[in-house]
Amino acid sequence: MRSREFRRAELGELSPELGAEVMARATGGNTPRAVLETILLNHLQTRFPASSIVATDMRRGVAVIREAGGALPALTPNKERGLEIAGEVMAR
Repeated sequence: MRSREFRRAELGELSPELGAEVMARATGGNTPRAVLETILLNHLQTRFPASSIVATDMRRGVAVIREAGGALPALTPNKERGLEIAGEVMAR
């Protein structure tokens, strides 16, 4: 279980609007982290409908999808802009 300080810091990375939305939806056993992950998954499914979601790591800010051709791009969500996809992580 995460500390209150960690949750507060995580929510502090979000825009005020998104933070308020997350807290409003974090009820009935839903944690703020779970709400954030759901928002991210919904954005991924909307933006990349022909892809499947392979992994997400909210702490590192990365989501990996499998494209129809088999490519596995690692994408970064923008926490200040509603978790919309901001770019792709380049492998070294």
